[in-house]
Amino acid sequence: MAGSKYYWFKDMRARAGRYRDGLYPPLDATIFGMPGAAPVFCLFSSEDYAREWLAHQLSHTLMPNSVWVLHETSEIDYVLAVCDEAADVSGSPREEAFFVPTPFEDFLIDPPLELRQAPQPMNLEQVKEALQSPQED
Repeated sequence: MAGSKYYWFKDMRARAGRYRDGLYPPLDATIFGMPGAAPVFCLFSSEDYAREWLAHQLSHTLMPNSVWVLHETSEIDYVLAVCDEAADVSGSPREEAFFVPTPFEDFLIDPPLELRQAPQPMNLEQVKEALQSPQED
């Protein structure tokens, strides 16, 4: 996927006192029924698919207090730092100012609309390797 744009969601809901100032949680696919107990961080390689995926998830879930905002970068170093931050790697840059109550152990790139059909999530090292690999045409 090297050389691509990368997209992810953060919940920018503005409920006073819920999160420390300026810190917001990244999307965790388990809230939409992704099997497993560990939080799953989702990255997308297309803005259109990211929006389609979220719309599909929200059409099957009641989440009235969330305001999902799509973030993006074309910088591989930045997206790798985002993954480190989601995993709460000690000493990692805090580029996104995530609020991460439970560090993300699992990652998916372009998860399917039906999360029960998702492949086995990748760990941090696997997702970083996938992100740094050359893009296949």
